[in-house]
Amino acid sequence: MQTEDEKIAQKLKDVGVNVVSVYDLVNTSMPYPSAIPILLDALQTGISHSGTKEGVIRALTVKEAKGKAAPVLIQEFYRTTNPILRWTIGNAMTMVATDNDFAEIVKIIEDQENGDARQMFVFALGNFKNGRSESILLSLLKKNDLPGHAIRALEKLRSEKARNYLISYQTHPVAWIRRAATRALKKLDKLQK
Repeated sequence: MQTEDEKIAQKLKDVGVNVVSVYDLVNTSMPYPSAIPILLDALQTGISHSGTKEGVIRALTVKEAKGKAAPVLIQEFYRTTNPILRWTIGNAMTMVATDNDFAEIVKIIEDQENGDARQMFVFALGNFKNGRSESILLSLLKKNDLPGHAIRALEKLRSEKARNYLISYQTHPVAWIRRAATRALKKLDKLQK
């Protein structure tokens, strides 16, 4: 009897994407646009094995899935309680989300019940240059809520409004957050020169 991964791999082969496992897609730099509909269908129809599901989500973390995958990924985010899968979905959103997905991303971030699964959704806000994302990220810094990811997103936005927060976060007790704040400040300083 075929595993779920093998069934998906067979469907991918049928459209000319020759893989043994969905993880072959995760580990390639070659584009695979014809695989995206197969992967989305697999996620929508249900995958019971969490490792296979994670592989599908990771395989959807590509530019070819931008504008196509986000609604399905958000639906899966609400369906699963697995913290690794929820974080992985947030990571995928950093690559595939469009302006149409902004409201859902904000909804996930604002729901404290989502805990650390919000981290990469926060980072995804750095892709939205709409003003509202900057405001949300600054609010997160003010509340010390997921500050490292908010700092990284604000760095992507080149937010001058974040400068004072970044200065204060250079003394944060967590080393990687201090480094992120310092790096973001250096980038802002380079922009001023």
